[in-house]
Amino acid sequence: MVEFVALEAEAAPAALSRGDVDLLTHFDRSTAAAWYEEQTKSGTIVDLGSIYESEPDIRIIATAAFKERAPELALFAGKVKPGNESFANLAGGISEGRTGISPIVAALTVLKGQNELWSAWVPEEVATAARLRIAGGVVNFRPCTMRPNGRCQ
Repeated sequence: MVEFVALEAEAAPAALSRGDVDLLTHFDRSTAAAWYEEQTKSGTIVDLGSIYESEPDIRIIATAAFKERAPELALFAGKVKPGNESFANLAGGISEGRTGISPIVAALTVLKGQNELWSAWVPEEVATAARLRIAGGVVNFRPCTMRPNGRCQ
């Protein structure tokens, strides 16, 4: 099951160390440099790259266990490079309140409107299948718990 959680920046390193989360998609290594160096050198966490080209200290990091358990997801997370402007524009509109858009709608917006961007992050057969489902209107994002057969409950 994949669950997105919001963490305060100060709480993120401890949450990753405890195993409360497996992946941080926006970790500022300049704010916790000693922790970051210690953890990456020991192999407890792995650095998957930076999502922002102009801000190399903002990193995507994961537990070593996550990379072992889900190597395809770790590889995907390291490839995601939306570019500073497109990510900032999308992120600026995300909220859970009455204004803005939900993260699920933001994801669908990227899938529908920025094909050239996201299709570079996945194998061609995955991109083709996703494009066909989007064109056929068979895209539905909703919170769910994954059952062992791969279906939402």
